[in-house]
Amino acid sequence: EMKRRIKDWHNVLRVMQRRKAPAGDGWRIEHLLLNWDAGSHAVANVLEAIANHQIPTEVRHFLGQAALMALLKKNPEDPFAAPDITNGIRPIGKTHVFHKVAFRPLAQLATLRHKEKLAKCGQYGAGISAGIEAAPRRLQLLHEHDPSLCTWSKDCMNAFQTLDRHAIRDCLREHDPELHSFFCAYYSSPRRQWYRNADGSVSMVALSCQGVTQGDALSAIIFDLVYTYKVLKPACDRFADAHFVAIHDDTYF
Repeated sequence: EMKRRIKDWHNVLRVMQRRKAPAGDGWRIEHLLLNWDAGSHAVANVLEAIANHQIPTEVRHFLGQAALMALLKKNPEDPFAAPDITNGIRPIGKTHVFHKVAFRPLAQLATLRHKEKLAKCGQYGAGISAGIEAAPRRLQLLHEHDPSLCTWSKDCMNAFQTLDRHAIRDCLREHDPELHSFFCAYYSSPRRQWYRNADGSVSMVALSCQGVTQGDALSAIIFDLVYTYKVLKPACDRFADAHFVAIHDDTYF
């Protein structure tokens, strides 16, 4: 059984993207692969323990810390222009690489479980491959079919970090017990967030007390589930003649 689990974790590591920004601990996937070559049993045991929540509470709090990155946003009126500070920033939280890898299988399984229900309500974020391209294509087809249609859009600013955690917990308890267990394990208390300053020093800038950390291993599917069931689905039920399309929190109807 352990040999099979080692093989499974190795497959997870092999397909993860490399040369990405380092995680909260400064490690990249490449670091884990080097350690895998030196001791695959040790790395697999650590990943298995994290994935099954078989680690002390203090370790979970440590793994849940996020290193904040500020990504510049593009100008929605000029998609070919370079990102600029005047368009705002997108706060991304990079958690520890072990945390990221350990919950990658759950993210994939949860996405498969819910993608059809999410798409039925117009959610093209985590559940749809190339959803960022599929959503505007759907809008284009709708307008070609009926040129009289009018499209209204809403970008819910910083929506990932502003959802009420009680609402998230209740929604996940109803729709996905595995995601509910993860959320209770890593979001039951405020999460520390730190930032590296220009001079190289590190500051603990804020506690995350609401929502989920954009950049966390499961934040995308958790946000999409809660936003869909709490906002999109009630809207679809109330306005049966309207068409709703969303890429995470960017919503069009």
